[in-house]
Amino acid sequence: MASKRKRIVLPGAFLLSLCLLASCGPSEIPDPFERVEDERVLSDQEWTVNSLASTDAFGRSFSSVSEADPEKEVGMFYSLWHGSHESGIYDVTILKEINPEALFDVNSGNGQPVDSPLGQFHYFGRPLYGYYDSRDPWVLARHCELFTMAGIDYLVFDTTNSVIYTDVVKALIEVFRKFAAQGFDVPKLAFYTNSHSQTTVDSLYSIWYKDGLYDDIWYKVDGKPMLVTRKDDFTDYDKLAFYEEFFTLKGSQWPDERMRKENFPWMNWQWPQFNHDGTISVSIAQMPGYNAANQEESNFGRGYTRVTEGYKTGAQNVDEYAKGLNFEEEWMTAFDPSLSGGEVDNVFITQWNEWMAIKNRANNGDMQMVDGFDLIYSRDAEMTDSETGYGDGFYLQIARNLRKFAYEEGEHYFLEPKGIEIGKDDPKWSEVRHSYLDFEGDAMFRNYKNAAATPSSYGYEMYEDLTARNDIVSTKVTHDNDNVYVRVETAEEVIPSAGDESWMNLFIGTPDVEGRTPFASNFDYRVFPDGTDGSMAVARYEESEGVGSWVKTGERVAYVSQDNVVEYRIPRSAIGLGNMVPHLLLKATDHLLDPLDIDDFYVSGDSAPIGRLAYEYAY
Repeated sequence: MASKRKRIVLPGAFLLSLCLLASCGPSEIPDPFERVEDERVLSDQEWTVNSLASTDAFGRSFSSVSEADPEKEVGMFYSLWHGSHESGIYDVTILKEINPEALFDVNSGNGQPVDSPLGQFHYFGRPLYGYYDSRDPWVLARHCELFTMAGIDYLVFDTTNSVIYTDVVKALIEVFRKFAAQGFDVPKLAFYTNSHSQTTVDSLYSIWYKDGLYDDIWYKVDGKPMLVTRKDDFTDYDKLAFYEEFFTLKGSQWPDERMRKENFPWMNWQWPQFNHDGTISVSIAQMPGYNAANQEESNFGRGYTRVTEGYKTGAQNVDEYAKGLNFEEEWMTAFDPSLSGGEVDNVFITQWNEWMAIKNRANNGDMQMVDGFDLIYSRDAEMTDSETGYGDGFYLQIARNLRKFAYEEGEHYFLEPKGIEIGKDDPKWSEVRHSYLDFEGDAMFRNYKNAAATPSSYGYEMYEDLTARNDIVSTKVTHDNDNVYVRVETAEEVIPSAGDESWMNLFIGTPDVEGRTPFASNFDYRVFPDGTDGSMAVARYEESEGVGSWVKTGERVAYVSQDNVVEYRIPRSAIGLGNMVPHLLLKATDHLLDPLDIDDFYVSGDSAPIGRLAYEYAY
């Protein structure tokens, strides 16, 4: 929990405090915040996560937080199955557009449609990272980064159908351990078993736990690895007793069974959700009708609402599905003890990267897909592309609500301004207390097949991405009366720009400036190479008739690149600050393909921090 902090009392000494904060001149603009001394003891990794901020496409924001509440945890259900079951790629969203007859055709054998065979897995939409194989290390690295920056404490692998995907787990552990070794608090791992629990647990124990080789990566409860299982499935009671000693066993809780407080829920169909001794399920959508393709009121899609004002209640709100109204109401139960029937200290999110369901024929002859169907009736938080799907809204929804649930609200900390002489190894950089850190090794080439075992109507793809270039690992920021100074460090010597405008860009948001229409709801300015005069151009984001562009302002930014460091001196006037306290949102990027597509910030080159997230300075 947060320690008590000394507050700076502003009345009387108001102007002096402000000038110390922002090195203001005689025409300073008052700081709107009461500042406190920052007495937290945080690693740079912790400070980075605590200092993230963003605003989603619907204007919902989160800002810096003070400290994590050690009594609260957030986990997420994680699928391992892509590349292990798909005969081809069949996408419901595409089929609804180009061949709906095939999609709802339930003929089998020689009469079944080629574009949508019965008994095959179908995607509800296209993931932002493509129809990827779960072993793809490029995807796993991004998953790990997304989860770590959001603050996810643990993942629980879906092994409920007795398939344990050993090669996928091994690939994932290697990636997660790589970034954990850099000091990041990456999610811990656990397994959820259900059918044939005894056999499944036997296999998991033998492969992953018996030799103790992976003890550092497991999610533990009461000091022992947590594992979800069905104890009544065991016939060997001596073996069950051994596992009860080795693991903290939690009972598998299915949503159509009688609720037991001691069990662990992966999904709940009631609202408010059942409180399992402080743990609740928070899910994006629920399908109690056992057929997500039958879009009736017994299924609760992404836009379903029960109590949210301003929307139809007890209805799907189909046109609003991307806002995650259902998901937002599920989070309400975590925040309000009167809804949950007691305090909640553990939220389990369903889910990440499920993406698929099998196309079947129901008993009444209808086409049936039990767990998910399309963009509305599905329960993934993982991103789609913004044009054809819901974009990154559910990821940011997790980050925003997780911080509200599991962190203490951010305070406004005192900052000591420092003028820097760039390019001179100025020792004052070492006086800047913290660095914003980015994963080292996340800027990597991609060359991996998609999930299909054989080609289909949508092809058999090798996913290739060769945009990784300069791997950004650290960013520092400070300011004085005239300038903002930024120091960006890369893992290896900086590869020169060669006139490339995508080289070592900065994206800057000025959230306290009025009248702004920022790019991706966050960034007002872009700093990028333009010419060979030893400076960079400044562009401001502007929109005309709904079309955005980066328009050069005529301002210039001095920079120096040497060894593995690029330093920038940005005039405060160039980014519209004047004598305002320099409250900024900052992102460093290299080799983005499209600086006007927020999806690309999750994909190309390196973006520190990833995606729509930003480092917040002088909150």
